Amino acid sequence: MTSHARQQEVLDALADTSPRAYLQRGGGGGGATVLRELHEQAAEVGLAAAAAADDIARLHAMFDVALDHGLGGLVHDYLAEVCCDRTLNSSDPVEAFLLDAECVRRWVVKALAVSRGRLAGWLARGLSAPGRTGLLSKELGRLQMLQLVAEGLQQPAAPPTDGGGGGATGAAGAAAAELSEARRLVACARALSWLGGAARGLDRPAGRFSSEQEWRSVAAKRREGATAAGVGGLFLADFSAELARQGVPEASLAYPPPSPDRLLAALLLAPAGSGSTAPAAAAAKPGGKAAVPAPAPAPATSLAAGLDARMALLAYYLADGGFLPHAEIVQGLGTHYNVTPAAAHAWLLQQLLDDSHTGDAAGAQSLARAAELVPAVDGARMPHKALQVFAARGQLDAALALLRQRPESSVKLDQAAVALSVRLQNGLLGEAFMGLHRHLAAVTAVAPPAAAPELAARHARLLVGQLLRFAATTSPSAVHAVIRLPFGGVEEEAVVEWLEGQAGGGRMEAALMLPLYFLLRGRTPEALHAYARHCPRTPATQQQLELQALLTEAARMLPAPQRALVVQRGAAPALLPAGAAWGGEESGGVPLMAGIHAVATDAAPALLSVGPSPAQAPLVGSVPVLLEQQRREAAAGVAAADAEGGSGGKAAQQQQQQQQPMARSQQQQQPAPMLFGQSAPAGGARGGGAPAARPFGAPAASASDEGMLDAAGAAAVGSSQHEFDRVVGGAGGAFASAGAKVKAKRRWGGSAYL
Repeated sequence: MTSHARQQEVLDALADTSPRAYLQRGGGGGGATVLRELHEQAAEVGLAAAAAADDIARLHAMFDVALDHGLGGLVHDYLAEVCCDRTLNSSDPVEAFLLDAECVRRWVVKALAVSRGRLAGWLARGLSAPGRTGLLSKELGRLQMLQLVAEGLQQPAAPPTDGGGGGATGAAGAAAAELSEARRLVACARALSWLGGAARGLDRPAGRFSSEQEWRSVAAKRREGATAAGVGGLFLADFSAELARQGVPEASLAYPPPSPDRLLAALLLAPAGSGSTAPAAAAAKPGGKAAVPAPAPAPATSLAAGLDARMALLAYYLADGGFLPHAEIVQGLGTHYNVTPAAAHAWLLQQLLDDSHTGDAAGAQSLARAAELVPAVDGARMPHKALQVFAARGQLDAALALLRQRPESSVKLDQAAVALSVRLQNGLLGEAFMGLHRHLAAVTAVAPPAAAPELAARHARLLVGQLLRFAATTSPSAVHAVIRLPFGGVEEEAVVEWLEGQAGGGRMEAALMLPLYFLLRGRTPEALHAYARHCPRTPATQQQLELQALLTEAARMLPAPQRALVVQRGAAPALLPAGAAWGGEESGGVPLMAGIHAVATDAAPALLSVGPSPAQAPLVGSVPVLLEQQRREAAAGVAAADAEGGSGGKAAQQQQQQQQPMARSQQQQQPAPMLFGQSAPAGGARGGGAPAARPFGAPAASASDEGMLDAAGAAAVGSSQHEFDRVVGGAGGAFASAGAKVKAKRRWGGSAYL
C-alpha cells in the first residue's frame, strides 16, 4: 500500500470516528484511548508528529490534521458534541480540560497565529508574487473553518450539572478577539486572492500620481479645503478614527500608505501580541480550565462594523490611487466580501467628495462624478456629512436626493438646519416646513418632559429664524408665503419673536408683516396691537396704506371695549380701568386704535389691559385663553347648574328655555351683566370722565358700586356668561342710560352700540 493510500485510510478512520468516542477505550488492547490510537496511526503515516506530551497535544495535533485535509468540521463537531454537553465530566484534570471549550479555544489561537505568519510572508513578497494561487485557496478554506469554530466559541455553553470539573464553564463566554482576528485574516486572504489576480497597476506604489510626495500634497489640499468649507473634515479622517477605535495603531494609518501591501498588513493583519495572548504551552493542570479567563463576547454587529471600516478604507485607497476602476472595485467587493453595490458606491462617493475639496478642475470633476453616483447609494446609510458637502458645493439636486432617503427622526439641530436649507434652496417651502415640524415633534418626544418645552423652543427659534431670514432675502412674496404657513404653538412663538425683533430694529417690512400675520388668522386685537406699537402713525408706503385699510375694516367688526384697550406690561394678566386712580399709568401703554383713526371707540371707557408682556394681556395674545382657564377655576366651586349656565353649553340653553318665567323675573330684578361681569354705574359715576377705580366685576354692596371694574372678579362672575358676550356702556353723562339700554338690547357675541 502506498504512503498516500495509507494516509487516506487514516483520514477515513478519523472522519468515521465520533468525537464523543475520543476518550473511550479503544479496541486495540492495552487500555489506550481512541484518541491515542488515532494519533499513533497519523504519526505512522506522517500526518502528525510522533512526539506528544499528553492527550491535549494529541487532540490539537488531530485537529491540525483535520483542518489541513478538509475535515475542519470535525473540530466544530467536537465543540458541539463534547464541550457543550453538560452530562460529560471527569475527575481527571487532563480529561476535564479536554471536555472544556477552553481546550478548543487554545487550539484556535495557535492555528490563527500560524495563518497570520503565512499571510504576512506572502504580503512581504508583494501582491503580484507568482505561484501561490493554490496555496491561497487552501489557506482561505482553513481560515473560514477557523472562523466557524470561533463563532461557535462565542455561543454560551450550558453550566455543569455538578462542581466536578464540568467542561462548560470555560466556554461560557469566549473572547471576541479570536473571532475578530479570524475575520480579519479571512479578509486578508480574500484581498490577496482578489488583488493578486487584478494587480495590473498595483506594482506602482503611487498609483496614478507621479510620486508619493505628490499624493501627500493633494491629500493636504483636501484637508485644507474641507476645513475651509466647514463640513467637519474629510471622510478619510472618519474612517481612520473608526479604525483607531477598533484598535488599529494610528501610526499605521498614515495616508497615503507606502504601498498596497503595507496597507493590507496594517488593516487586516493584527500585531503578533493582539488577540488572545494565552500561550500555547500552557498545558492543562488541576483547575486549568480556569487558568485563562474568557472575556465577555462582543456583539457581532461591532465586529462587522470594524470590518466594514477596513473595507471602506481599502476601497477608498484603490479608487484614490487609480489602481482599479470603480466598476471593478464594486464587483470585487461584492464577489469576495459580499458587499452590496449600494455600500460600495457609498464608499466611492465619499472618496470623490474628499477629492472635490482640492478646489481645482480635477476637484470639480470629482464633485460631478459624485453627484452621478447618488442614485446608486443608499442615502439612509450615508453619513450626514455627504449631504452637507453637496449643499456647500452647490449640488442641490444631489443633496435633496440624499435628504429624501434619510429618516426624519433626527433630533440634531445642525442636521435639521442643513435639511431646511436644502429644501428652501430647492424651492420646496411646504416640504421645508413639514421637515421643521417633524423635527420639533421628534425633539419633544425624545427630550425629558421637564426639558422638552425649553429645548423645542430653542430649536424653533433657530430654525424658524433661518426660514424667515431666507424668505426675507428672497422676495416679498416668499415672506407672504411663509406667514401663511400653519405654524404650531412653539413655532408661532418663534415667528412672532423674530418679527418683533426685526420690527424693533427698524425693519419696516417686518413691522408690516407682524400685523398681517395676526390678521390672516382672524386675530384682530393682536394685529392692532402690533400695528400700534411698530408702525408709524402716518402711512409711509403703499403697503402700509393697504394694511391700514385691512385693519380698519377688521376693527369695525370688534366690540367697542376692545377698540378702547390700552395695552401695558404688568405683573399678571388683568383688565383694569384707566383713570386717575392709577396715576396716569396708562399713558405708558399702547392704545390699539392709535394708528386707526377712522374707527370710533363709541365712547367706551378707556381700559388698561395689563399682562406679563405686551403680547400677553387680556384680549391680546394668548391671555383670552388664560382668562377662560381662570373663569373655569373660579366656577369649579359653584353649583353644577350655575357652572353649566356659565359655560354657555347646550344643557344650559335647554334649562334656560324650560325656566323662561324665572329668567324674565331675574332680568327685571337685576341689571344685565356687561364686559367681564360689571354692571352699569350709578349716578355717582356720571360726573367723572372715567369710571371709578374699584376693580370691575366685584360683588356690589350698593347701587353706587355697580360700575366698578376688577379683573379677578370679572373672571369669577364671568362664569355666568362668556367674556366676549358682554359689552360696556358709554362714558360721561350718557353712561347710565347706555347701561340701561344694555338690559333691553343684550346680544350674544356682538356690541350694544350698533
